[in-house]
Amino acid sequence: MTLSTSLLREFGRTIVPLLAITAISSPLISYAQQKYKIDVSPPQQSRYVKEHIIDAGDAPGHQLRIVEIEKTYTSNHPVVKGVKITDVRQWAFTNYTNGIGPVIFYETWSDGRGNTFFVEGTSETQSQITATGSRRGTSSGSGRITGGTGKFATIQGILAGHTEFDSDPKNGYNRNNTNIEYWFRN
Repeated sequence: MTLSTSLLREFGRTIVPLLAITAISSPLISYAQQKYKIDVSPPQQSRYVKEHIIDAGDAPGHQLRIVEIEKTYTSNHPVVKGVKITDVRQWAFTNYTNGIGPVIFYETWSDGRGNTFFVEGTSETQSQITATGSRRGTSSGSGRITGGTGKFATIQGILAGHTEFDSDPKNGYNRNNTNIEYWFRN
């Protein structure tokens, strides 16, 4: 047996088992993080801040839409890591044909004091045009928490929810029921 063969055998006896233990335990370490679940009720106030609609022109009823929505909690605040969330701002892109279609959304959840987390997700919507010309319907979807600031600097998580809405600029609403599971990176 040569010196190189002897070194390879020793390497196999010591390093390879260590690598295997590390490979097996790494996922366990990440799953050992404390996870928290909250159910978020609809906000007390919501309004459509901006809305832009463009007819796609390729099929009857096909519209692209960009919207900004503001949601405010004055009571029954969602509480994340002991922090009361006061407002949620959402920006969304919709791709409806006759009121049915996918939505891509981005959200900022904030306590108004520098503690903020960010969400990106998708949903599927069904809606109808009302007598005032607004869209009224429901949307169901899911998303992921992509990061945060302040006390939420290391937050991660997922959420799923169902929303009822009316896009009327004066009397519209956007009421969501959301389930959030979150954790913090070490």
